Amino acid sequence: MNHFDAETSTRDFERSALASELAATGFTDVVFRDCHHIVRDGVNYPLFLAICRLARVDDRPEVKS
Repeated sequence: MNHFDAETSTRDFERSALASELAATGFTDVVFRDCHHIVRDGVNYPLFLAICRLARVDDRPEVKS
């Protein structure tokens, strides 16, 4: 999963796409919290936490028949 494309200078991290990927791999209750930012060469790069819980075994996609 690459969320930085140097050719197009895309710096956006699509949180909804990450939430979907986490849900597809068995995580639930996904929330995002901004926690810090880094300034490099005058550009602000936000940092965030993705907080979630691992689903019960019966609820995980890989366990379903």
